[in-house]
Amino acid sequence: MRCNPLKRLSVLNGLAILILWFMGLSSAHAGTILLQENHPYSISGALEILRDSSSRLSLRDILTSDPLSKGFEPIPGFLNKSYTSDTLWVRFDLQRTGPFPADSFLMLGPPPLDFVTVYVQTGDDANNPAAYAEFQLGDHLPTLQRPIIHLNFVVPLNLPNERTRRVYIRLKTTSVMNLTGEILPLKDFISQTTRLNLMHEGWFAIAIFFGLISLRLYWRLHDPLYAYYGLYILVLIANRASASGMLAMLWPQQAHYFADIFQNLGICLSFLFILLFGLKLFSDIANTWEYQFLKIALLLSIVAILCIPFISWGTIFRSILLIIIPTFFLYSWLSLRLAKRGEGGGWLYFSSFFVYSIVGIITLMRLSGILPVAWWNANISQIGLVCHLILLALALIERLYSIEQKALSAERNAKQNAINMAAEMTVELRENQEELKKALERQVRFVSMVSHEYRTPLAIIQGNLDLISVFHDDPEGNLSFAVGKMKRAVTRLVEVLEISLGKVRMAEDTMTVQKEPLSLSPFVAEIMVQAADFWPDRQYVLSNKIDDNLKINADSRLMKTALLNLLDNAVKYSPKGSTVEVLLHVIDEAVEISVTDQGRGIPVHERKRVLEKYYRCRGIGKISGAGLGLYLVARIVEEHQGQIIITEGITGGTKVSIQLPIG
Repeated sequence: MRCNPLKRLSVLNGLAILILWFMGLSSAHAGTILLQENHPYSISGALEILRDSSSRLSLRDILTSDPLSKGFEPIPGFLNKSYTSDTLWVRFDLQRTGPFPADSFLMLGPPPLDFVTVYVQTGDDANNPAAYAEFQLGDHLPTLQRPIIHLNFVVPLNLPNERTRRVYIRLKTTSVMNLTGEILPLKDFISQTTRLNLMHEGWFAIAIFFGLISLRLYWRLHDPLYAYYGLYILVLIANRASASGMLAMLWPQQAHYFADIFQNLGICLSFLFILLFGLKLFSDIANTWEYQFLKIALLLSIVAILCIPFISWGTIFRSILLIIIPTFFLYSWLSLRLAKRGEGGGWLYFSSFFVYSIVGIITLMRLSGILPVAWWNANISQIGLVCHLILLALALIERLYSIEQKALSAERNAKQNAINMAAEMTVELRENQEELKKALERQVRFVSMVSHEYRTPLAIIQGNLDLISVFHDDPEGNLSFAVGKMKRAVTRLVEVLEISLGKVRMAEDTMTVQKEPLSLSPFVAEIMVQAADFWPDRQYVLSNKIDDNLKINADSRLMKTALLNLLDNAVKYSPKGSTVEVLLHVIDEAVEISVTDQGRGIPVHERKRVLEKYYRCRGIGKISGAGLGLYLVARIVEEHQGQIIITEGITGGTKVSIQLPIG
């Protein structure tokens, strides 16, 4: 069945009309805008323009010159002449009929236009300059001089019924020469203003939130990636504040001085920070030419910033945009590599950069005049930017999560390594303990053998000394004095052997306690005499403040070992000729025996540790010892239900006190 040619043509025409409507195109014929129903009306398709290359024409010149008045040409859709240094005149006609209200508003945009002068016909003669009301607008003029303070440029209208009114608009700007507009009844003006404010406030809230969070993360993590992202958002906020007209609302007194600075520097600096972001993010996967391209782009962004005061902004911005688009496509390609490598957030990086690459292409085509201005491409930059920032923020959150997982994994590995190391050290300590135990056993056997072997000759010597003292005359007492010294020497040697053997046995934790009543005063006095014989290069002072009949229930052999150990330590760690003081006194239901030396003292943090087996203080130099003396004292005192206290002496040194219950 053959298709009807007329039907085919009508289908094609319908498709063409649909495409033109989607792209914001309309017939080139400019007609009068008929305001009938009570709803907004766009000025798209009703505009005529006149190019003023000299920028000197006035409204009077146009109205009184027939050639100029007839020089206006209709344009399709909204005005879109890209970047131009010419002044443009735009005009359109209005006629109100039906229920459309007389009091309404003309809303024009975009906000970055420098100088906008609107002439609204109020009289009946359209060719008389006096029949027009003039309104000075534009972001280079003080905001407070506008008839209505608004994000866009708003002019109030008072339209008579069934009469045509003409509107002239004079445009002069260094930014892109776009012009959009609507005629709005009051209710629609209020609702649309509310939507615009909410939309921009929402955008700024999202951007500020992500920017501050990113800078906070940089402060805590010291990762430059978060700093670059945070600064990228902050300069985008400055740019959007000017481009959206929000700056005029927030700072109406000074906004016209900073509108171009915020917009132009914001774009260049945002590109600079996103380049630094990419150089950091892709430093490990970018090849040589890709990395060099990013460095060149970074250099060009710096040059663009320096050229802002000297070159027209249109030239700079289009050049920057031509670099931004391939940069974001390169970022998309590198993000795919990150995703394939399994990096956290790889696909989010790709989505973020690819979306904004498409947005950049559409924006460039609109700004260059290739695409006509329409609602979708006029707002795509803002919508795409929100998507770009959110996706990028999610990618950085994923990066943070990945870093946290790596840190947790490293912590688990460290714990496992510590456990393994502890197990190995435990095995090693057990082996060392076994070796030490064997060494102690050998030492005990050796000391026992030495003690046994020495007892017989020492007993023979002791017996012969007794015979000498009995069977030899000694009228002058010289022989008895010498024999007495030899007996004390033999007794001292026996004591040393017994103490050494006792230390070794008690170090093995094989202590046997045999308690009996012990008179403490004569017991301590006898030990002090022995100490003077053992260590004659010290001075000994005994301060006895207890009753001579006071007794304690104790093992005299172990107590002797404990006191001699305390005296041995006092002598060992004090200088020659110094005094060792022993004090006996009663505290509540216990008797305290304290030994004070004039040595270096024991640091507070080591006073508990010196009671441990084999522990020796740091910094004692070459003083010999095995770290058993105070340990044995503590063991003996514990077996006697007492306690040992280590403090500092009144004049320095160390004071070791043992407290034993009286009974």
